[in-house]
Amino acid sequence: MKRVILSILAVMAFVGMQAQSYDYLTFVSNVGEKSMKITGTVISFSNGNMVVKNAAEEYTVALSDLKKFYFSDGTSAIEAVADDSNEPVVVYSVSGQLIGSFDNAASAKNQLSKGIYVVKGKNESKKMMVE
Repeated sequence: MKRVILSILAVMAFVGMQAQSYDYLTFVSNVGEKSMKITGTVISFSNGNMVVKNAAEEYTVALSDLKKFYFSDGTSAIEAVADDSNEPVVVYSVSGQLIGSFDNAASAKNQLSKGIYVVKGKNESKKMMVE
């Protein structure tokens, strides 16, 4: 009888516990952070890269650049800027001050001091963190 009561209490305690609900998976790499909705997310590994896909987007990061990834309940405002693009960029401080023009995002990252910047390319603008 004791076992039955203890078993029922254990089941009730287990059922009463709920895990935290997370909607996003956040990736931290050498070029910044990227958050993606968890729903429908598939992670695969190919040629030294981690490829993350969901219905809305795809994110690829070199495993050597990946620092960590974790579940979160919100998105990060800092997105990874592609280092492999040869597109010229203009960099601004977060307060809007023009920092300079660079041949590409990788060049800008190598020349900037630690901080958060807004990088404007031909088709989009993103925030970039330099560590």
